[in-house]
Amino acid sequence: MTNHGHQMIMAQQYIPEIKLGDKRIVIIEGKPFPYALARIPMEG
Repeated sequence: MTNHGHQMIMAQQYIPEIKLGDKRIVIIEGKPFPYALARIPMEG
């Protein structure tokens, strides 16, 4: 937390391979949705 414990934050370790893209899994009511979202960054 930050702002004297009043605001939630999320911190993650940087992984250089993220430049190649990532996959996200959607969970609905505790179950993974059968399709995933692939994010591929634009060049540049």
